[in-house]
Amino acid sequence: MRPIALPVLLALLASSAAAQVLTGVDDSYGVPFADALVVEQPGVMSNDTYGGSPVSGATVTLVDPPLEGALECESDPVTYDLCPDGSFMYMPGSS
Repeated sequence: MRPIALPVLLALLASSAAAQVLTGVDDSYGVPFADALVVEQPGVMSNDTYGGSPVSGATVTLVDPPLEGALECESDPVTYDLCPDGSFMYMPGSS
């Protein structure tokens, strides 16, 4: 399996309790050589928390693309590489 690391920025859209802590945890995925990977919502937010609870009402933004292959947001591939809801599709590169 080839590891995929995705640096992302987690942003909370509506913050009603400023004292709560938004905690983003690094994500990594394994994919067999030459296979596509589809990750559904909450995707990269599945292990993140806000005030100790699962994140809701947040969006993510891709910071850096993967070193190999390409990301695509299936619901809006023109605008996004990583969907704001954390879902994505990864297509491996040719190397």
